[in-house]
Amino acid sequence: MDLKEKYGFKFSSASDCEILLHLFEKYGNVEDFIDQLDGVFAFLLHDETTGITYVGRDAIGVRPVFYGKDPHDQWAFASEAKALTGLCDSNTIKPFPPGSHWNTKSETFTTWWNPVHNLESVDLEQFDEAAALKTTAELLYKSVQKRMLSDRPIGTFLSGGLDSSLVAAFIMKFVTESGKSTRLNTFSVGLEGSPDLAYSKIVADHIKSNHHHVQIEMQDCLDAVEDVVYAGETFDVTTIRASTPMYILSRYIRDNTNDVVIYSGEGADEIMQGYLYFKNQPTPEEGALESKRLMDQLFEFDVLRVDRMTASHGLEVREPFLDKDLMRHYLSLPANVKCPRNGIEKYHMRKAISVTFPGLIPDEILWRQKEAFSDGISSFKQKSWVDEIKDQADAIINDEQFALEAPKYSPEPKFKDALFFRRIYNKFYGNIQPGLVSKYWIPMWSGANPDSSARVVGLVDEKQEVTKMEMYKLN
Repeated sequence: MDLKEKYGFKFSSASDCEILLHLFEKYGNVEDFIDQLDGVFAFLLHDETTGITYVGRDAIGVRPVFYGKDPHDQWAFASEAKALTGLCDSNTIKPFPPGSHWNTKSETFTTWWNPVHNLESVDLEQFDEAAALKTTAELLYKSVQKRMLSDRPIGTFLSGGLDSSLVAAFIMKFVTESGKSTRLNTFSVGLEGSPDLAYSKIVADHIKSNHHHVQIEMQDCLDAVEDVVYAGETFDVTTIRASTPMYILSRYIRDNTNDVVIYSGEGADEIMQGYLYFKNQPTPEEGALESKRLMDQLFEFDVLRVDRMTASHGLEVREPFLDKDLMRHYLSLPANVKCPRNGIEKYHMRKAISVTFPGLIPDEILWRQKEAFSDGISSFKQKSWVDEIKDQADAIINDEQFALEAPKYSPEPKFKDALFFRRIYNKFYGNIQPGLVSKYWIPMWSGANPDSSARVVGLVDEKQEVTKMEMYKLN
C-alpha cells in the first residue's frame, strides 16, 4: 500500500511529489516522515508558517543535490553542481550527504539512514540458510513490484549480467502475473563481439521482451566523452568509462522509443559483494567492511553515473536493488553468508534465485561471471574500450607532461587516462574540487597499482569466457 492510500490523502495533482506536502502537513516536521519515503528522492520544502526551509535526500543518494554558499554566506541548493557555479564560492560547492536532511534553523546535516552492517560470521551449519534465501529472493521481487507504479512507458537496461537480467525477468513476471499485455522493451549496448550484446539476447529471448540490440563503434564512444564529463560532473576514470556507453544508450532510448522510466541493476555489486576483487578478501569480516565502504560512496560513483546519464536524456531511472527493505535484510546477513562462496561472487543471491524462482533466467546467466559494464561492452578478441581510452591518453600526454602536471591535483591522477579526463573536466568546472570528486574509485586487494577494470588486473578468466561464448554460439 502506498502512502497516499495508507493515509487517505487527496491529491490535487498527478505528481507523486505531492506526497511530501501532505506528509509535512500531517507531521509538521521532516524528521517524523522522511524514513517512510520508500524510493529515491531529493526535495527542498519551505514552511511559510515558520519560515524554515528543509532539504532532504534519499538513503543512497540516487537523486542528486548539491549545496554551496554565496559571497554573502547564504546557502544555495541545486540538483546539478553546474547551477551553483558563478553563484557560490567554488570551495563551498559539495554534494548533499545521502540519507540526510537539513534545515535553515539548525543549518546542520542530520543522518536519517543508518543501516546496521553485520560484520560477524556464524556457524553455517547452525544458520537457517533456507529462510534467508527465500527472504532474499522474495524481497527483490517485491522491490521490483513496488517500482512498477508508473503512468509513463517503461523499459529496462539489459546487459546480460546477473543484476539487470534479474530485474528484467522480474518485471516480465509481474507483467505476466498481472494479466497485462505490455511487452517490455529491453536495451543493450556494445561494440562488435561484445559479451553483453550476446548474453543480453539470451535473456531477452528467455523472457520474451522486445529487445533493442544497440551496436556502436569505438568512435561513438570517443565522440561522447566530453558530453559525458559535462553531464556527470566528474573526472573519475571508472565512472566515465562506464558512463559513456550508458550515455549513448540513453540517447538511443530517447530518440527511438516512448519509454521514459528505465530500470537498472545499480547497487547490487556494492551491497552483495559482486565485484571480482571481493574473491581476494582476507576474511569475510573485511569483505563486509569493504561492502560498507562502497555503499557509503555509491552516490559519488555508480548511482551518479546512472542518474546523470539517463536524466541528461529526459529519462527516469529506478533501481530495485537499492530498496531499503532489501538492503536492510542483506546487510543483516552474517559476513560469511554474504561473501563470495565456492569461488563465486554474489553466491547468496544467485542461490536464492535458483531455489526460490527456478527458471527465472537461464543458468548460463544466473551463474555468469561478473563483467563490469565498461568491460562487457568490448569484445575479448578486439581492442577494448578501456584500452582505447588508455591509448588516446598516451597519444596526447607524454611522460614528461604527466610527471609535471599530475602532482598538481588532489586526488592525484595515477595514470594518463585519469589526467586526460581531468583536463576535460577542468574545461567545464575548473577548481570545483575536491568537493565534487573527493577520490577515485579504486578496488581493494588488487595489487600496488590497481585498475578498476577487472580485465586489466587479470581477475576475469578470459579463456573461460571466450569458450563459453563459443559454446553458446554467441560470437
